[in-house]
Amino acid sequence: MTAMRESGFTILETMLAMGLVGVLALMVFTSYALGLTAASLANDLSQATDGTAFHLERYLSGACTSMPIGTQGVTHELTRNDRTSESLVDTEEQAGLYLVTVRTNWLRAGRRHSVVFTTLRYVPSVCRS
Repeated sequence: MTAMRESGFTILETMLAMGLVGVLALMVFTSYALGLTAASLANDLSQATDGTAFHLERYLSGACTSMPIGTQGVTHELTRNDRTSESLVDTEEQAGLYLVTVRTNWLRAGRRHSVVFTTLRYVPSVCRS
């Protein structure tokens, strides 16, 4: 009688295949989680940039306004509850030329993030008080 050879996988081959599938699944889920985190941070950065640009434009609007020297706090909130932000407007004057800096800071998951816009603004002497 001839011995019949059984077809199929051995336990070692099956365990090796399951291990490879497990490692691949772990890599896929990790990259997915990192992508979600990056998308959330990009959304926060976009909102902070928009808010900072808005505050800079609002502060600089007006044809002939004298600009106060020093730091002024402006608060605005990002749309999600776990994030708070504040914008600071700093101005320095030298011969009618003002350096205006708007900085928006926010906290996300215990880490501080910020966006800074800086520009120069000339205010003629007839407009300065």
